[in-house]
Amino acid sequence: MSPFKLHLFGSAQTEVLPASVGHHDAPPIAEAESPKVSSPRLPGGKLGVIFSRIAASPGATIEELTEETGWQPHTVRAAISRLRRTGQTIILVAGSDGAKTYRLAGGEG
Repeated sequence: MSPFKLHLFGSAQTEVLPASVGHHDAPPIAEAESPKVSSPRLPGGKLGVIFSRIAASPGATIEELTEETGWQPHTVRAAISRLRRTGQTIILVAGSDGAKTYRLAGGEG
């Protein structure tokens, strides 16, 4: 299929060129740049709230995180999984009272 469009005006055929053909004053298309490697950023918003609570010395339980964010427990767990995909090592520690606390690995406590 040709990139050119044919318009019929009465009995004569007229060939119309696409807008990109014949325009030499158009700016060149930028080449794709290679992705820049940057240092990891701390998340913002509610994900940042979860990160800061987990990074704190005692860590945080699901109940504390749901109260803090207003999210349901399964949404908080999904956010923790997202933090893990960014390279954070998050551990789940069961206390003697049965409470499960999420913490950053290598943190205090």
